[in-house]
Amino acid sequence: MTYITVEMAIAFLETNVINRPLTPARVKELADVMRLDLYMTTHQGIAFDVNGILIDGQHRLSAIIESGLPQWIFVFTGLHPNCRLAIDNGKVRTPIGISRIVGRIGDSTQAYSIVRKLQFGIVPGSQSHVNEQVLFGLVDKFEEGISFLYTCKGGLNLNSVIATVIVRAYYSGIDHSKLRRFCEILSGDSCSKEEMSAQRLRELLIRSRSGDSWLKSGTIKRNRTVYIYNSAETALHAFVHGKELKVLRQTSTELFKLPKHLNP
Repeated sequence: MTYITVEMAIAFLETNVINRPLTPARVKELADVMRLDLYMTTHQGIAFDVNGILIDGQHRLSAIIESGLPQWIFVFTGLHPNCRLAIDNGKVRTPIGISRIVGRIGDSTQAYSIVRKLQFGIVPGSQSHVNEQVLFGLVDKFEEGISFLYTCKGGLNLNSVIATVIVRAYYSGIDHSKLRRFCEILSGDSCSKEEMSAQRLRELLIRSRSGDSWLKSGTIKRNRTVYIYNSAETALHAFVHGKELKVLRQTSTELFKLPKHLNP
């Protein structure tokens, strides 16, 4: 077990002459984990062959350099050079699979999708791979809002984009009874004239599921997630204020602000 400093990491990487290409996104992911003080020492460490050549650990070492934070890591030496052929060749585990292993039986893929959108936004390309430890931390961070969603009719099966809007609204101070009612209409309950904005959104969701050609054209096709998100905000905003909405249009601003302590 070795306390690897930035200087040591730099020196170790000087022996990194035969290895797979470095993945910058993976380095950033690990560095973020280190900055959040979530890095966990496991049996996976740094490895050198009998010639002193680094054969495993380049991403961990690079993350130490990027974060500027030393870490306790196991260092193995004297391995056969061919060991690199057997390193990191196992089956990749999914976040939901890992959650079951560590006892997080209440987690769901929908919850992961929601917290990614809450933390990183919905702009295409903004939700690249998130380290499982960070992902679990985000689920815990937004646990109250997600739990509320799951008590609403149809909340478990709701489109994750719409679910994200509802969770945001939950934290922004919107009447929770109105949010429940909104979910009921999205689930198929009949509605009054003043509640038609929820029905308009439900119709949009039905069209999106049926592969409506209108949602597959031009700008909407390229930014379908953004389009549905902004339309959902418009619909919910009109709903909670009792405004009749004849035409569902996108909003250009974020209508439901997260409180300061939950801001990314």
